[in-house]
Amino acid sequence: MLKIHEFMKYLVCLGVMAALGAMAQTNTTPQTASSSSGEEDIRFKQGEFDFSPFATYSDQTGGKWGAGAEVTYFLLRNVGIGAATYWTQLGGTVFDNIQFEGYFRIPLMERIAPYGVASFGYQFDRDYWFETLGGGVDFRAFKKLTAFSDLQWRIANSSASNGVLLRLGLRLTF
Repeated sequence: MLKIHEFMKYLVCLGVMAALGAMAQTNTTPQTASSSSGEEDIRFKQGEFDFSPFATYSDQTGGKWGAGAEVTYFLLRNVGIGAATYWTQLGGTVFDNIQFEGYFRIPLMERIAPYGVASFGYQFDRDYWFETLGGGVDFRAFKKLTAFSDLQWRIANSSASNGVLLRLGLRLTF
């Protein structure tokens, strides 16, 4: 029988292979909308890499605020994969958790993109596996900078309680 950590390694390998396959698939750039100056004005695009520092609130840890960071790569304009971690306690483990995420976004008017997010991960400081399901919105006022917020429901695979995870942050796009 396949153990959960072996299954996670399998899923991560599949995600990496899909990302490499998507990057190798074509060298052409997609047709884009042009601004009046003739510059490309697509703000949400395929092949986008994001680094996102954020503030977080978790009611699972007794209602604590913390800080975190994530990286995301968009395989397609609407589909991305990533990894995140956050800290709500300064003592104990170096990382409170790690989670691997999948995104589905729908860009609207080239500045706003509501999205759904699902993830699975491990909570190191309390020793349990979890999944999350939620949604959020990206607001891209500039081509390389996005403000975002999302709300996720976290499901613990142990006797630990389920709970809400709120994230508020910035996405730096490369």
